[in-house]
Amino acid sequence: EVDQTFQKALIGAFTLDQIANNYLDACKLDSGTKTDDNTNGVTSEGDNYTGMEHAWDEAFGYLYGQEADPTADLSTPSGDGTLLNKYLKKVSEGDVAPGIAKDVYEAFVAGRQAIVDGDYATRDAQAKIIKVDLSKVIGAMVVNYLESYLAKREATPADAVHALSEGYGFIFSLPFTNNGEGEPYFTQEEVSGFLDKMDNFWQIDEETANAVIAEVNSRFGFSGSDEGAEEGGEDGGEEAAPAEEEPAAEEPAAEEPAAEE
Repeated sequence: EVDQTFQKALIGAFTLDQIANNYLDACKLDSGTKTDDNTNGVTSEGDNYTGMEHAWDEAFGYLYGQEADPTADLSTPSGDGTLLNKYLKKVSEGDVAPGIAKDVYEAFVAGRQAIVDGDYATRDAQAKIIKVDLSKVIGAMVVNYLESYLAKREATPADAVHALSEGYGFIFSLPFTNNGEGEPYFTQEEVSGFLDKMDNFWQIDEETANAVIAEVNSRFGFSGSDEGAEEGGEDGGEEAAPAEEEPAAEEPAAEEPAAEE
């Protein structure tokens, strides 16, 4: 299902990458005169916010921009939309990283206040929390969908291929993760190696899928094979299949990145 693979790949290559590797990174927050301007209270022309505040707010929008009410308490997000926010909610309600959505939202709030206060050490500490936690969402969904594929491949191969299509897209997203030190949890070369072994969905064996699951669990520090982020299981405890997705990804409501000064 090419639409599923594309959409899940977009979650990493677009939304997570823009948040973790662009708008919350020094390359954007401290570029040009942003630091001096923020310290001295110099706002962007015609606006009531500084360039640094604007960059942080854009990162916020890339995550929560599809929320129906962005002024709501997003420590428990609705999961509206089809991109990263949806899966943050799923993982937060699962067993891998319970409550992660609250941690991310509180880090956004604390980091924004730190910018107002000119406390850049606290800003960077909160950015690190966001980068690491949102990266965990990608890893958790790789494991979730590959485990779902393995559970369904014999009895319901169509459902298995659906899950594998989504898992494949999340694997594609792995190089856009950030471990908080500016490095991805998996390099592009490593991910290409995974994908090369999965280029024919009808010939992927259990050993290949389990090898990817084990490596992702290890890199992200997940405890084991019980990484399901989906809602409660069916048929005697088996994990429920991932919900059917709409074919086309909705365009996020987040603001388009501003041109560099």
